[in-house]
Amino acid sequence: MLAAAVVMMAGVGSAQPLTAFLESSNTQNFDARQSATEARRAAANFAQAWGALVPALSANGGWTHNQYPAVIRLPEGSGTKEVTIIAQDQLEASLKAEVPLVDASKWAQVAAANSGAEAAQRRTDSTRLQVRRQVVAAYYAWAAARDVLASAQRSVDAARSQVDFRQARFAAGVGSELELARAEAEVERARQVLAAAEATLDTGARQLETLTGLSPTGAPQAPPEDLSVPELAQLEERLAALPSVAAARLDARAAERTRLAAALAL
Repeated sequence: MLAAAVVMMAGVGSAQPLTAFLESSNTQNFDARQSATEARRAAANFAQAWGALVPALSANGGWTHNQYPAVIRLPEGSGTKEVTIIAQDQLEASLKAEVPLVDASKWAQVAAANSGAEAAQRRTDSTRLQVRRQVVAAYYAWAAARDVLASAQRSVDAARSQVDFRQARFAAGVGSELELARAEAEVERARQVLAAAEATLDTGARQLETLTGLSPTGAPQAPPEDLSVPELAQLEERLAALPSVAAARLDARAAERTRLAAALAL
């Protein structure tokens, strides 16, 4: 009865719609966050590759202290002149400017890094699509588990009512003890089904929370169903536009440009 009360109380409240779980998965799902981080890393590699093509200015400075200065005396006119070869304290500074003119290998590396960054972004899009599919499946599984739990609770109530009816017949002398035992066994079987339904509901809710970071509460709000199925030819036409296919194509392009950069460097 407690499980039924929980289901009925949850049904009174308003649950988050499916769109809320999908939006939360974009920022809370671990796979989505990891893929987005990889995309940022690839973009940083592209920016680093560009840095090798811009002018660079570097400056160095140093101070050297010697125990004794190195001084020699040279004749000059009627006397001598002291000339310091190594001073006791020396200050050194250097300024270097580098301006790359033509470096074909670095340009090829920049192109390869650009393709790699684009491929990482496409993989992020592909990961988000996979996460969305998982969230939708988990949402409907959780919604179905709630209905199964409610049905199991009704079966328990019906089985208990049957036990009361068999007990009344047995007390009146018109029922057998075997019928009463069968009714009691049916109650225990229904309770087992109810426990399994409760476990399935808890597992589904936990899986949905793991995927989205959002704890499901209340009765599910299913979006309107669209049972229209597109033609197979229409689906095949869009295969090339899938993010995973685009990412594989860009990875191949990045590998080809990396090979070109190595050949130009050689």
